[in-house]
Amino acid sequence: MAEAAGTPLPRTVTAARGTVTLRRLGPADVDGLDALYRSLPAQDRYQRFFTEAGPTRRTLERYVALLDRPGAGVVAVAGDGSIVAEAGYARLAGGDGEFGITVAAGWRGLGTVLLDAVVALAAEAGVAGLQADVLAGNRAMLALAAKQGYALIHIPDRSVVRLIMGTDGPVPPWPAGTPSPRLLVETPAGQWRGAPAAEAAGLHVVSCRGPGSPAPGRCPVLDGRPCPLVEGCDAVVVALPAGDPARPALLRAHRRRGKRAMEHGTFGTTDPAAASVKVEACRPPTPSPF
Repeated sequence: MAEAAGTPLPRTVTAARGTVTLRRLGPADVDGLDALYRSLPAQDRYQRFFTEAGPTRRTLERYVALLDRPGAGVVAVAGDGSIVAEAGYARLAGGDGEFGITVAAGWRGLGTVLLDAVVALAAEAGVAGLQADVLAGNRAMLALAAKQGYALIHIPDRSVVRLIMGTDGPVPPWPAGTPSPRLLVETPAGQWRGAPAAEAAGLHVVSCRGPGSPAPGRCPVLDGRPCPLVEGCDAVVVALPAGDPARPALLRAHRRRGKRAMEHGTFGTTDPAAASVKVEACRPPTPSPF
């Protein structure tokens, strides 16, 4: 099922279970979406909507309208006319898109081609980042996002992962509208235990896996290439294991690019009071009035 991400819609895709047509979502698809959501096992509905109850018709109508404009949606239609998968994004206030995807049981292989199609539509519309709230136990969705490449946006609820994917490459940008000071944490754990304290102290935290990222390709920083997350941050915490050879290499590379780069032990506190003392080191310098 190898398809070019930018291939125009509609188009035909051959999946393991049969051939489907990928096309743009439209107002006439409300009934088809309702049938798709009702056909899902309760656990699948819970992972998609955070509740086992499907959306009401009025909610579906609003959803389709949001995805029609200024967002975009794609549906996969089987030979019998039924919608067996959908994906799309609605525009967020800051300029990013909020991404969602549903694939019927038996059609799981469609996830990648749907994500590629939505990423291409978002890129064409000038949307740089697609955000999604994913239950931490939703391995299928996290594995799908990993194919595109993603970073994690810290939120207090540890049962939910808020991720951002880029539409212009495997490394996403910072979430649109994120104010300074911005702290990037490179950690193989994904979630950083010091994030709550850093947030309480006034920092905005995004984490990536650094060289251990599941995104396609090598870490751009270690290859001497610009990284959107590094370029957009005010400071970096390298939280790789002490024996990892990439740890000193990343610290050197960040400092050569003029970034404030700290090891995890420097900013590894979980105490908000102690973290607040370190916030000033992460703030961008105030321009001189002279």
